[in-house]
Amino acid sequence: MLPARRRYLMWRRRLQWSAALLATLIGAIVSIDSIWGPFWPTEPVFTPEPPAPRMPLEIPFTVTNKSIVFPIKELGLTCHLLFSKSLLESSIANAKAAFPAGNVIRPKEARQYTCLFDARPGMDPNATARISIEIKYESRWPFAGTVVVGSPVYTWISNAKVPHWVLGIQVQ
Repeated sequence: MLPARRRYLMWRRRLQWSAALLATLIGAIVSIDSIWGPFWPTEPVFTPEPPAPRMPLEIPFTVTNKSIVFPIKELGLTCHLLFSKSLLESSIANAKAAFPAGNVIRPKEARQYTCLFDARPGMDPNATARISIEIKYESRWPFAGTVVVGSPVYTWISNAKVPHWVLGIQVQ
């Protein structure tokens, strides 16, 4: 065999082994992610839940950490009641309810919180309302500082068979 041909075959074999190793590594990462969850830092996941039927302005929600390794540290939450109006025409706009920073959500843990807004006289279960949640937490990456994530706007649908929060601004 010629030396040039031997070098070509050697580099080709190394390239094939490298490609096989890379494919195996990617397959392992995808498998771990799909079975247990991501092992890299993730953003908190916000999920609103239905409030008590008579208290639509007590808004429960869950914050979940999907990472299997990294906790979410120094979690601070601010609930924004963007707009609320009852059938009796009383309204609230731009109200806030806050949870101080210092909360920690461990890996694969979910925590429940409740935004408590003052149910002013005249507020009833048939109110129209819009909310959003602002989440602040300490970044897991060096020198990144504090991360601020805003949730999308949720609208309270009171005239449904089962009143509930829906994603987005709904026209009623």
